[in-house]
Amino acid sequence: MKAIAAATVIYFRGELRRARERALSDGEGYQPILFSVERLGRQLWPNSNGLGGFAGGFQGLVKEHHPLAGKGADDHELPFARRYDIVREARNDAMQIGAFDLM
Repeated sequence: MKAIAAATVIYFRGELRRARERALSDGEGYQPILFSVERLGRQLWPNSNGLGGFAGGFQGLVKEHHPLAGKGADDHELPFARRYDIVREARNDAMQIGAFDLM
């Protein structure tokens, strides 16, 4: 993973917060979250490509930094890797049928 400057971290924090606000205010406004995650992935892993290419890196970050990582999450919760795959597959399907309004 590429090290990033503090200013870049602050930028992505703000971008993800704004994207989250949009998604909370509009149930179909989740696209900015996906685009922000893709931009962050390209920043952290410039040699990888797309959500699929960033999956292992994001999974590693979650394992390293999530407060409940390794603490035995509830059995009914989907693991991060599965949640990520669901989002990636849904995004790919939406892009293929042209369902995304590209902001």
